[in-house]
Amino acid sequence: MLKATIGAIYRYACSVFTHRAEANRKSIERIDRRIAQCCRRLYRTVGYYPASVISGSTSLELDIVYQGLKMCQRKGWPIMKGLKLSLPDRALDSKNYVGALKKCLILEWHHRYELRSSQWTRRMISHVQISLPEDMCFFLAQALSGHGCFRQYRHRIGKPVSPTCPCGTGEDESASHIFENCPRFKEGRPCALKAEDP
Repeated sequence: MLKATIGAIYRYACSVFTHRAEANRKSIERIDRRIAQCCRRLYRTVGYYPASVISGSTSLELDIVYQGLKMCQRKGWPIMKGLKLSLPDRALDSKNYVGALKKCLILEWHHRYELRSSQWTRRMISHVQISLPEDMCFFLAQALSGHGCFRQYRHRIGKPVSPTCPCGTGEDESASHIFENCPRFKEGRPCALKAEDP
């Protein structure tokens, strides 16, 4: 509900706000990240792009830019200067322009996600358009982000706990260890952890 409210306010004013979206990216990301963390009950330490992908919502900043550029195309207004995005040719008809614009913004979102996500999260969710279950539980969100009740993570944030897994292998108890190697959880482990690309 919070995302819908804040997003609606930004989208309503997108025609005048689009050119400032890049300049205000940090504040937009901070708001959007907190919303995504609340929606999926993610830890505060989960970054913006992993949180947005796990929560299943597009980047609010890119959505603002998309809505603003779509309006500029429809009304014939000039494109704002200062956007650091590769944009489609404006000579395209309206329907093709909007489709090409959406593809450009998804590619930009995916590029940012790959640069600013952990290797574990990228391995679990290989593309930003992979649909995740709507009723995702707290524990699945922890598993996808790699932030949660894992000893390695808790040790890293300063909790007085050893990072070593109690299974006796001597490895750190990380998300990848739990889901792939830990003998404690061998029973019931699926043969493969794969997600299909869109």
